[in-house]
Amino acid sequence: MSDTVTVRELAMRLADEIEAVVTDLRIDVRRRDQRRLYCIPPWGDSAKPKLEIEIQPIAGKWNDWIAGRFGDALGLVGCVLTGQPDAKTRDARREGIKWARARYGLEGGDFDELAWRRNIEAAKARAAEAQKAAARNLKRNRGVAEHIWIEAEDLRPTRYNGRVAVPGCVGARYLEARGIDFKQLGRIPRAVKLSPRERWVKFGGDGEVIEEHIGPALASRMDLHAGGFGSLHRIWINPDREGEKADLDPPRKMWPEAEGTAIRLWRGANFLSENEATAKGHSCPLVVCEGVEDGFSIAMMVPEYRVHVAGSLPGLLTYVPPPCASAVIVSADNDWGKPQAHALLSRAVARLKGMGKPVTVARSPEGKDFNDLVRGVA
Repeated sequence: MSDTVTVRELAMRLADEIEAVVTDLRIDVRRRDQRRLYCIPPWGDSAKPKLEIEIQPIAGKWNDWIAGRFGDALGLVGCVLTGQPDAKTRDARREGIKWARARYGLEGGDFDELAWRRNIEAAKARAAEAQKAAARNLKRNRGVAEHIWIEAEDLRPTRYNGRVAVPGCVGARYLEARGIDFKQLGRIPRAVKLSPRERWVKFGGDGEVIEEHIGPALASRMDLHAGGFGSLHRIWINPDREGEKADLDPPRKMWPEAEGTAIRLWRGANFLSENEATAKGHSCPLVVCEGVEDGFSIAMMVPEYRVHVAGSLPGLLTYVPPPCASAVIVSADNDWGKPQAHALLSRAVARLKGMGKPVTVARSPEGKDFNDLVRGVA
């Protein structure tokens, strides 16, 4: 009987057929690669492909980076049908289930229970194999990304022989032009390096390379909260215009998966690693921000605090502070006129507060962020 079909099984079948489901829902897919579909959200008024739907390893998993919402294949169906990006509402859940049951003929009198069970077992097997393959790929890609970071050059700030300036490397000059005073910092964070010839690639709808650039980039190590290398954060630099990023869209990229990672930019006054600080019972406030430039600026202002860089606002949704953080200060950009950014920030802050540490939000009194403040940009 069709009454034995669970909601979880419906979600599994939809996920197993996610590309056909997306087509049937008439979602506007702008490009795809081996892992994801990049789509225009069918709710709201965004003209950018900020809805990402996984093909593998977790087929059907989706994120709307504008609305800050996410869910599974069944939730996606419900959200499209209701026009609201919240898969947890009762209406979305009801409409998603209704659509899925009709898709698989569960409302008729000729339901084939045996065929349904065979399809479910086959979907389970495909999902398990996809996740195993993805784990292997992620491990390999993290190894490649870590090798890029290891091979990158240490930053060399500008130094002075008397009154004569000896220019530093292009990465240090970029940061110096952004108001970062390495002499004031007193030490150079190990996590940030320079990759002189870093490859930037843009893919087309069918996964082909449609644009390529090779040039200098700040290459930063992003570690998992449990320890170990997680992802590579890169900012491509315009070597001919100091302080400016390369004319690329986007000029920043993280690879591979950056979920749950952060750049450990600054260790604070005692310069102890997180494990050392925890073992010795040393704690201090920690500031977490979105960008590398902002992180350096904050380290200049409060060198006694630890500073982490989440890489993006959505990155704050998976960020986990270390045990040695006595309090967490979220450095928020001044995203005027962006209600979605405010909603994302509120969710991130609420999540961090649920981890049991004091959490506050700090904003620059001028400009977009604290890097604008140190540069005197209003």
